[in-house]
Order: sequence, then C-alpha cells, then structure tokens
Amino acid sequence: MCPPPPFLDEIAALRLSRLPGVGAARFRSLLALHPSPIDALAAYLPPPSSPPKDPTLDGLQRALDWLLLGGSLLYASGPRYPARLLDLGEPPPVIFCHGDVGALVRPAITVVGGRGASEEVQAAARRVGARCAALGLGVVSGGARGVDAAALEGCLEAGGQGVVVLGSGVDVSYPPEHEELFRRCAAQGVVLSELLPGTAPRRSFFVTRNRILAALGRASLLLWGEAGSGALVTVRWARRLGRAAAALAAAGGQGSGAFQKARALGAEGLQEDRLEGWLRSRR
Repeated sequence: MCPPPPFLDEIAALRLSRLPGVGAARFRSLLALHPSPIDALAAYLPPPSSPPKDPTLDGLQRALDWLLLGGSLLYASGPRYPARLLDLGEPPPVIFCHGDVGALVRPAITVVGGRGASEEVQAAARRVGARCAALGLGVVSGGARGVDAAALEGCLEAGGQGVVVLGSGVDVSYPPEHEELFRRCAAQGVVLSELLPGTAPRRSFFVTRNRILAALGRASLLLWGEAGSGALVTVRWARRLGRAAAALAAAGGQGSGAFQKARALGAEGLQEDRLEGWLRSRR
C-alpha cells in the first residue's frame, strides 16, 4: 500500500479553519468530534449563505510550498500545538513555524517595550535577555525595533532561545532590517505567525498577535514605552490569562507612560536588582 501524501492533516486543518462559520472555538470543537482534520473537513457542512473566507487556492499553495521547504504548520489540538496557546480560549487554529517548534513548550519570558527606546534602555533589554538565557529561559518577542530586538539579541548572544511572533507571514521579515536577527532566532529557537505565508504586515496584525506573545511566556516583562504603546496590549493579555507581569524600573523606564499604565493594569513594579529573583521564580 502506498503511503499517504505528506501534510494531509495540516492542509485539511488549514482549509477547515478558513471555511465559512468556522472560528477558533468551532474549529476546536470540530476536531474534538472527529479523529483527524481530514475527517472533520469531510464532515463539516458550512451554514447556508455564509460569506466565503480565504485562503484562495493561491494561499493554500503558498502554505503547501512552505511545508515542502521544511516549515511547519501546527493546528490547535494537534500533537505539537503548544498547550500555552490553548489558555487563550480561542487560540489561533493554525500557526506557521520556522525553526525548532520544541522551543514553544520550553520555559520563556515575554519581553516587550517601545520601538523608540533609548540606547540605555536597549542595553537594559540586552541584559534581561542575557539573564534569561543564563537561567534557561527563552525570550518571547514581537521582533520590533527597540526593546524587542535588544532583548532577543542579548538572549541569542548568551546562547539562549528566541521565540518571535510576527505580524506578517512567517516568511516576511518585518522590519526588513531584522531579517538576519529572525534567521538567528529560527536557528536557535523558532519564528512563527498565525498568518498565511506571504502575508504583508498590517497594523491590526501587530495588535492581534500580542495575545500570542502573552500566552507563550510564563510571564511578561515591560521595559519602556509610551503611554499608547502596543506593549501594553501584551501586558493586558498576560493579566487576563492569569500570567505574572512586571514593569522594570531600569534606565529611566519607570518614568515612561507605559510603565505607569502597566502598573495600573496590575503589573508588578520591579527594580533591576530584583530581576534575578523574579526570573528564577518563573523557571
């Protein structure tokens, strides 16, 4: 008997997730009722007059091409899907990954902050990343300019694992100048996205991916940001999920608008001399 073609479950899961009437909660319930995504797809009848959803045939082909190039597609309730994301209640039905998907289940801290951070704040972020690596903790990051990139660099340089959640397709580096940084993260950890390969970045995508950042970390740490910083979305999600959150009072970060708002959301105010103990308690 010939073996089945590769990636049948993955592509069936992707198709199912994009059918009319199938949101995140419905996707999980369908997989709970059927032994595989293939069976769930075959059994599902879309509601009449439901508007069509992507992906188009082109989108499915891009997903298949990604898998054939060695990428991964994990689906909710599947064997390799990270349990931490299930805490979201309505987790992304599928995620595309580049690198070691095992990094998604290892202990990690989500480090967030503003793009316009000073050199002093970025130096503090590198120290945070290095301490995480030294303690066996990975760094979960959105990979943006400023605090995100600095924390990743500190972690990777110390031999740790980076987990990057993109607001674009997993094969689209944004910002473009971080392409090499993301390549290093894939080599020492994993880069992922809930969006189809080839998807261009969009402002709304960066906001929605912050829930994934919060879910993948055992705790979230904010270093610096303006009062309207998107990093606060991650802090808010961390608290909603019952995860610990802290705002680090380092390099003047305690004077930033995001620090004060994070404290109002329930994040702990943390001096840098207490960082070591706070990180150790999250291992």
